[in-house]
Amino acid sequence: MRALARRIAPIISRGDTERAKRLTRCATLGYAIYLPAVSFAQFTTSETPALLQALLIVFLLTAANASWRVFLAAGLLAGTLVLTRPSLLPLLVFLPAATVFRGSTPRRLRHALIFVLTGSAVVGAAVVRNWWVAGELTVARNSAYNLYIGNRDLYAEDLNLFSPLATTGQLEFRRQYWSGQLPFPTQAPDELQREALAWIGTHPDVFARRAVGRLARVFAPKTDVLELVGGERRFGSFSPVSLALLGVANAQWVVVLFGGVVGLASLWRLAPSVGAPFVSTVLGSLPLCLVAISKPRYAFVFEPLLLLGAAVFFTAPRQTLSAICRVERRVVILITVFLLWGWAAWMIFAVSSRLALANVLTDGGGALRVTSMTLDKFCVRVWHKPNAVATLTRGSYQHTFLSNADGSREVNDYDSRGQSVSSS
Repeated sequence: MRALARRIAPIISRGDTERAKRLTRCATLGYAIYLPAVSFAQFTTSETPALLQALLIVFLLTAANASWRVFLAAGLLAGTLVLTRPSLLPLLVFLPAATVFRGSTPRRLRHALIFVLTGSAVVGAAVVRNWWVAGELTVARNSAYNLYIGNRDLYAEDLNLFSPLATTGQLEFRRQYWSGQLPFPTQAPDELQREALAWIGTHPDVFARRAVGRLARVFAPKTDVLELVGGERRFGSFSPVSLALLGVANAQWVVVLFGGVVGLASLWRLAPSVGAPFVSTVLGSLPLCLVAISKPRYAFVFEPLLLLGAAVFFTAPRQTLSAICRVERRVVILITVFLLWGWAAWMIFAVSSRLALANVLTDGGGALRVTSMTLDKFCVRVWHKPNAVATLTRGSYQHTFLSNADGSREVNDYDSRGQSVSSS
C-alpha cells in the first residue's frame, strides 16, 4: 500500500510535495486501521495470497516506462492469481486492455500480448494437468459448487433489489445453517454444473435479476468483521459489541467506497497510467461474481485501490472534483445511486432475516431472550415447524431448546467449543 501510494502521490500532487506526503500518510495509516482489512487478514483462505498477488501485479503495471520483462513477470503473477482465485480470470483481459487504452502503440500492444500469453500459459498448463490427472478440463472443481448454489430455485443469499425482504425459503435455509442441519449437495462437480446451466437456460430472467443483486452485494456493508470477536454465533447481530463493531467498520467502508469512486474517477482523468489499471482491476474482479455467488468480502482485491482513491479525494477534495469532467461526474452519480440502492436493499434483507429468525431482544446484561411468545409458538411462527431449534446465546454458552412434536421440551447447554455440558 505504501509503495503504491508513493507511486501515485507525485503524479497527483504535480510538484506539491506537502500534498504528496499527506496522501502517502493518509493511505498508509488508513489501511492500517481499516477494520475490514484487519478482519480479512486473519482468514486462512485463498483471498489472502490473492490480494498480495493482485497488488504486486498492479504495482508492476503502473511502473513508468516498464519493459517487456515487467509485463512478463506481471503475466506470470496473473496466471498464478487465477489459479489461486479462479473468479479473477477476467483480469487476464482487463489489465492488458488498460495498457492498450493508454495508447495503442506497437510497444504497448506487444506488452499487452506478452501479459496475456504468459498468464494464459500458466492457466492452460494447470487445466491440462487437471485433465490429465482427473479427466476434467477445469481450473478449479469448487467453481461448479458455487455455480450450483447460486443458480437453483433457492439461492440463500439472493439480494432482490426490487423486493428485498427475506423469503420463507431463505429463512428456512438460515435456520438449518445455524442449527447445523443444512444438507449439502452430494452430486459430482460435473453434475452440479450441468444442473446449474440447465437452470440458467430455463430461468434467464431470474438469472439476470440475480446478477444485478450479486453486483450490489459485492459492495454491501461488511459483516465479516464480527469474526474479530468470535463471530455472529457468539454475540449475535444486535448485541452492543456487534453493533459497535459493525458501525465503526462500515463507517470506514462508506468513506473508502464513496470517496474511492470519486478518487478513481480523478485518477482516470489526471493519471491514466495509474487510473486505468486501477479501474480495470475493479471491473475485472466483478464479471464472474455475477454468474455464481457473491459476498461483500469479494471486494478484497480492489478495496486497497478504493482506499487509495479515497485518500486522493480527501487530501485535496476541491482539486479532485475539479479534475472530473461532466461525463465522469454523471458516471459517478449513477454509481453512487446504485450503491445506495444496494445498501438500502441489503439492510432490509439482513434485518428482516435476522429478526424473523431470532426474534430476540438484548437486555442490559447482554443476554438474549425470546420475547412476546412461548417457545412452541416461536418455533411454529418463525420456522413453521413444531420441532425446530432455537439457539440463544448468553456469554460463552449456547442454550438450545428443542420443541418436540409431542409437546415436550429439551434444553441442552453447550460451551464455546460446542461441547455439551448439560441436558434436561
